[in-house]
Amino acid sequence: MDILSAGLMVSDIIVHPVDRGIFNVDTQFIENIAYASGGDALNVAVNLSSLGVNTGVAGVIGNDAPGNHILSFLKKTGINYDNVVKSKKYQTSVSVVLCEESGEHHFLYYGKSNDEFNESMIPDKVLSQIKILNVGSVMALSGLDGNGLADLFRRAKKHDVITTLDAAHDVHGKWLFKVEKALQYADVFIPSYAEAKMITGYEQPEKMADFMKQYKLKIFGVKLGVQGCYITDFNDSGGINIPAFECDEVVDTTGAGDAFMAGFISGLLAGFKYIDCTLLGNAASNFCIRHYGASGWLPDFKTLKKFTFAGKTMLFS
Repeated sequence: MDILSAGLMVSDIIVHPVDRGIFNVDTQFIENIAYASGGDALNVAVNLSSLGVNTGVAGVIGNDAPGNHILSFLKKTGINYDNVVKSKKYQTSVSVVLCEESGEHHFLYYGKSNDEFNESMIPDKVLSQIKILNVGSVMALSGLDGNGLADLFRRAKKHDVITTLDAAHDVHGKWLFKVEKALQYADVFIPSYAEAKMITGYEQPEKMADFMKQYKLKIFGVKLGVQGCYITDFNDSGGINIPAFECDEVVDTTGAGDAFMAGFISGLLAGFKYIDCTLLGNAASNFCIRHYGASGWLPDFKTLKKFTFAGKTMLFS
């Protein structure tokens, strides 16, 4: 196992299309409903597996039908699930994903089993066997508040593990508190624009990067949706805005950020420079938003690389 993706594991119910006026009518007929495995950690793991990366996932599910469906799916896809724990108290976390015609989405989320996930569920023995540890949606993991995430990343660094981190919306309003102690042990942190704004207090990606420089990250980025991604390694040349790839038809933006992280991480594993990793992330997002569902739409790494760098000069060594 080269990469362990830890954090949210969710059973998704995806509904499309949903009109914003749904609460003003008794019934609205829809065209599509889909059941899928989701949550940032699971999405990233599935996408990495699609790319051909030896991947595992760590998180908490319930002892119920949705949880068993997730386990069955992991077995089918060959993703390591040795670090998936079954809750003795709560049901598997579920997201009802309401997708507008435009592809924008809104979530109804039950997450009590995910709240049980904590740093003790990834022992040093596991950390000694992997190359990259990714923690997704850290803001939605109450069991990793503050010291917990810092302890996990500190132990990971003792084993020379590359640590990558994604955020999420923080319903409790703690934001920086949840990640600040861990940032000194993190190599890569790439939140969305909205998340970065709340964490740093700034609106411009350059100022966000200036704020984050104090934590000695190797790479900091801001996912900008249709505008691509701002990325920096804090060297003298500063950051760079890398545009998104054109997409003729956006079907569903669910999981686009997770696809980005998978593409980016696959580049890290391959030894690519951070700009090329970002291009791979943008390309992976492009594949994702052309389909319904948060994961499972990425090609193998060779195909993603060909799509990403067609006509471009690569920077990796």
